Amino acid sequence: MPTPRTKASGFRLQYILFPLIVLLLSFLITVIFVGRLPDEVAYRFTRDGEPEAWLSRNAVISLLLLPQIAMTLMAMGIVGLIAKLGVLAQAGSASGGWIKPGKETAFMGNAFGLPQAVLFFVTLDIFSYNSYRIHLVPTWLLLVIAMVLATVAMVALFLLVMARAR
Repeated sequence: MPTPRTKASGFRLQYILFPLIVLLLSFLITVIFVGRLPDEVAYRFTRDGEPEAWLSRNAVISLLLLPQIAMTLMAMGIVGLIAKLGVLAQAGSASGGWIKPGKETAFMGNAFGLPQAVLFFVTLDIFSYNSYRIHLVPTWLLLVIAMVLATVAMVALFLLVMARAR
């Protein structure tokens, strides 16, 4: 007889919600911009914002979307494995198991969304430049923002772990 799922067991969509949202937004902007893109798309730019390298439209779209798909699948796989290990450990242990899917699992799964968000903005910048000749935000600024957000999140997770260890 199957046992009812507890709140902390099993795979939950919230564990990978951020990567899924970013992936869907990336698909959405691709659909919006694909008709506006030229056959040859500039994808690398000089410090002054001038195009430096070009590829075909399909190659650029593939190079921008495939890493996001891969990161979303990795997030799903890792979170699914952790959730499965947590369920198995809970079934075999009266103490509740050694891996408890919850906030840490959600953090780990959603952490994949941060590099995806950077790729999303790079995609948006490439598409906007090739469609309207407008750069949105310098890529270096996006990377600095991403590093600051990642540092804040890691410090918060560290403090959470230290508080639980007491």
